[in-house]
Amino acid sequence: LHLGANFVGGVGMRSLMNQIKDFTSLRSLVLEPPYENDMGNDDTGAAILAHKNLTLLRKLDLGIFTCEKTIIQELAPMIAGLPNITYLGLDNMAIDMEGAKALASAMSKAKFLTGLSLQGIRLGSLGAKVVAPAFKELKYLSELNLGSCDLGSEGSVAIFSAMQGLKLLTILNLRYNNMGTEGAKALALALKEFTVLTNISVDWNDLKSEGCHLYTSDAADERSSVDLGGRRIIKKK
Repeated sequence: LHLGANFVGGVGMRSLMNQIKDFTSLRSLVLEPPYENDMGNDDTGAAILAHKNLTLLRKLDLGIFTCEKTIIQELAPMIAGLPNITYLGLDNMAIDMEGAKALASAMSKAKFLTGLSLQGIRLGSLGAKVVAPAFKELKYLSELNLGSCDLGSEGSVAIFSAMQGLKLLTILNLRYNNMGTEGAKALALALKEFTVLTNISVDWNDLKSEGCHLYTSDAADERSSVDLGGRRIIKKK
């Protein structure tokens, strides 16, 4: 069920969710309110919490939700109750340290995820360190979007170190994280383990010349596409 860009607003969304919350056999739910008519904090939370009965969901994508209130703490128990979930999208959600802890707990229980998007969740270095251990549980992850998570150097090191066991990763977005040289070094080590990775985006990360060296090293030798922001390096056959 895809409810994207219908301009239903908060009242309409609550009405829709009251109808579909009993669709217990639903496998996919995508909620994408348009930016110009985004729902308020209370309406967003009400809509999300109505998902609690949808335990067979395999895909939950909250798309472009934006709200100032941290609702990840409320959302985490519902995610933990989705044993078959394979795709989770939580883009642009507000987060604090308690939210980071809740997110880490939910991720660690979603062991069959193949796709995860946290784009725009401003984890920061401290939040990234809290969430990092959860990546060790995501052995089946093939697509990961961490764009604009404000990881910083220390947060990048923590997450990339935890990600080294993700042997099935094929697509990785790390744009706008200011990882710096130290983060780039940690990423280079992780790349050696990502043997099936084909696409990686790392533009706007303040890599400097030393950090960019990883793209000419053995760590990146098998990559088919590397996006450095406006310039893409394609591996020659």
